[in-house]
Amino acid sequence: VEATGVVSMHFEPIVGDPDPIGVLALGWNERAEALSEHVAGAVRTLAAEAAIALERAALLASLEASARTDDLTGLPNRRAWEEQLPRELARARRERHSLCVVMLDLDRFKDFNDREGHQAGDRLLKLCAASWANQLRATDILVRYGGEEFSLVLTGCTLADARVLVERLRDVMPEGHTVSAGIAAWDGMESPAALVGRADTALYDAKRAGRDRIVSATNAVG
Repeated sequence: VEATGVVSMHFEPIVGDPDPIGVLALGWNERAEALSEHVAGAVRTLAAEAAIALERAALLASLEASARTDDLTGLPNRRAWEEQLPRELARARRERHSLCVVMLDLDRFKDFNDREGHQAGDRLLKLCAASWANQLRATDILVRYGGEEFSLVLTGCTLADARVLVERLRDVMPEGHTVSAGIAAWDGMESPAALVGRADTALYDAKRAGRDRIVSATNAVG
């Protein structure tokens, strides 16, 4: 009121379906006892148009989010990963902090899925996602990369830090299942594809070495 000098105001609710989702506020610098029918109708029309615009924006935001979310686990999906990883690398470069990428793959998942059925396999994937999420920091990004494979961005982590964190993920694997992991520390220059490729190669080495272990891109096996 002090900034605008208004002396009369009218508040029109912006009604969605079915609840109010906002308020349209109008002010006059002259005293107004009541709105004319013409002005009141125009205000109602503006509020209705605003409701449509706000609901449309919310719907588009929801569709955008669902396109980047894995339906089964609720984690970001590979599309989200391919958008977020370049941003995280740019931030790491700008802020000059370390970053590691981890590729995780559930051991012998196909055998388990074939033996126990797809519902049991889906349940295992959801349990892993939930168990791991509880071990991660707010800044870490866990993604369902595809199938039984997950990926992880650890910001501000050295290779040694990343190995400690991934060991925690191994410790909380549900129902006696195991996971193999490959870790790569970003060198500050390489592309997202190159970084993921090194982590994926380390994961392949972990599988080839007997599964249920971590291999870093420096070829240190644990």
